Formats: sequence, C-alpha cells, structure tokens
Amino acid sequence: MFKNIYLFIIIFIIIFTASVFSKQNGARILFNADKTGYVDIYSIDPDNTSDIQMLTKSKDYDFWPRWSEKNKKILYCSLPFSSDGYGKSKIWTMDHDGKNNIKLTDGNFDDFFPNWSLDGKYIVFQSYRDSNGE
Repeated sequence: MFKNIYLFIIIFIIIFTASVFSKQNGARILFNADKTGYVDIYSIDPDNTSDIQMLTKSKDYDFWPRWSEKNKKILYCSLPFSSDGYGKSKIWTMDHDGKNNIKLTDGNFDDFFPNWSLDGKYIVFQSYRDSNGE
C-alpha cells in the first residue's frame, strides 16, 4: 500500500515538474510519425496540442529525436531512402526549428540511438562499425 502512495507521489512530482519546465522554457515534445507517407520528426507544444511543427521533410526514415536544452539543437537518426530501399542509419543534428541539418556520421555501417551529454558538448551513440553494437 505504501509503495503505491510513494509511486503516485513520484509520478505527480515528475508530471508537475515537466509541466512547469515546459512553461518556463518553451520546451516542446519531439516525436517521429508517418503523417505524409514518410516518417519525419515533429515537435508539439504540450500546452497547445494544435501547434505541431514538421521538422524534417524527406523520403528518409527520420527517428529517435533528442533535444539539447543547453544548445537548442536536436539529434536524430536517419535511414536514407533510395530506389533499392533504406540504407544505413546515420546521425544528424539540426536547429530546434528544423533548419541547418548537419550529417555527423558516415560510412557503410549503422549508427543509432544518439544522445547528448548533460552539458550538451558531447554526443554518445551506438555504432555497428565492426558488425556488433558498441
């Protein structure tokens, strides 16, 4: 019984903190979706769910968006589309509004699941450069 009460309190604190944080900093929720026939990255205002912005616009499969509060940048993965199907996943970055897309990794292997360091200076990711994930 007490475990349930503590769990409820923790969830309430997380939701309350996230709500206050988003209102103070103008944070948006990032997600990927297939709304046009291709999977792109979008952002939504949690206080106004009709305010949805499409951040990537390509035939590539864009996914795994990660926001950096420190430098207002977004990391994401992209599987390039070609007539042969999808290629190898690469890591990209872009501004919070979807502009200035920069490809960070290259090569004939997959790079997945990027994330920012807490200070926003470094990026960690999983790569299959030698045929297994590291």
